[in-house]
Amino acid sequence: MARISGPVVARDVAVKYLGLAGALLVSLGWLAGLGFWIPVYAAVWLTIVTYLLGDLLLYRWVGGVWAAIVEFVLAALTVWLFLLANRHPQPAWVIWDSALLTAIVDYFYHRLLRREGYRARV
Repeated sequence: MARISGPVVARDVAVKYLGLAGALLVSLGWLAGLGFWIPVYAAVWLTIVTYLLGDLLLYRWVGGVWAAIVEFVLAALTVWLFLLANRHPQPAWVIWDSALLTAIVDYFYHRLLRREGYRARV
């Protein structure tokens, strides 16, 4: 396994955040009409949750595809709780689209991790 240092982790988290922010800007900002800042704030929370639970814990043990599936569920819960806490009720398809785009971004993010030398233990 490749050695992981501080700047590499910061770069990986930044790449993950930019991908998730883009996905949420499409699903929450454009499709649901919530503007710019709500998807950006939601992407911060989603990056924290999916990086800590999905990438640091799950990816090592189950690999990229299963981690992306679990991160789909984490994304759906995180977006739902974020919208609920900020009093922005949305139909279920908004949460579904956000979670689906997040899972797609995470799948390609896991491929990037594999290409960079970070291997899962499966």
